Amino acid sequence: MNIAFECPTSYLGIFQPLGDFDFILAHLAVKDSLYLDYYKNSNRFKIVDNSCNELRKPLDLQDVVDVAREVESRYICPPDFLGDVVSTLDAVKEAKEKCSGLVVIPIVQGKDMNDISYFADKLEEMDFSIVAIPYDILGNRDKDSLRELSLNREDVVEVFTKRGFKIHLLGVTSLWEFRAYKSKNSIVSLDTGNPITNGIAGKLYGGGFELQKTVMLDIETSILSNDQLRDCFYNIAYLRKIISKDV
Repeated sequence: MNIAFECPTSYLGIFQPLGDFDFILAHLAVKDSLYLDYYKNSNRFKIVDNSCNELRKPLDLQDVVDVAREVESRYICPPDFLGDVVSTLDAVKEAKEKCSGLVVIPIVQGKDMNDISYFADKLEEMDFSIVAIPYDILGNRDKDSLRELSLNREDVVEVFTKRGFKIHLLGVTSLWEFRAYKSKNSIVSLDTGNPITNGIAGKLYGGGFELQKTVMLDIETSILSNDQLRDCFYNIAYLRKIISKDV
């Protein structure tokens, strides 16, 4: 499973090289020239996301496409709408029709498993073969525990795995979630800022705590101490070990 890290702009040069590809938040690229310039100068594989997770509503499709053109990415996640399968599918259709030359990666949305099955049906009809699944799919990030969110996503992953889709995971829930995916070659990639935000907070993976529900990384942050950097590096290494096939 390939992984991309999200982090404050001032630390992109430290943490991003530890990942396998670039996952670019369109809203930060629009508002932060340093963030945009970093990815314009990157030669790695890039996916541009619509930032719905961070803003609770997506950037317009054209904004996402404009960022993709600027950073020279061929891969975009079109707008998705929290819990709204109809609006999300409409946005996917629009992207498929208008985004010539770009690879569209739909983000799964819905309120229940019936919505998820309907979403999968429609994507099959449109000949999609890869989807992105949010960490809070079918859940409430403000009320549900990360363990509950993990179980929800496992169910959704199973639906798309059985249909032969490749899967990108948007964010981390519990570390135990990845153990459930050990035999699933369908899961190809993950993006997350979780090991970094927890490291900044002085929380080490494997310490028995529930992961922080951080969904937004500030553009500006204070200078990290050596201890904070060490804890971030530890968490990144721990996560890589967990998602490997070796444990």
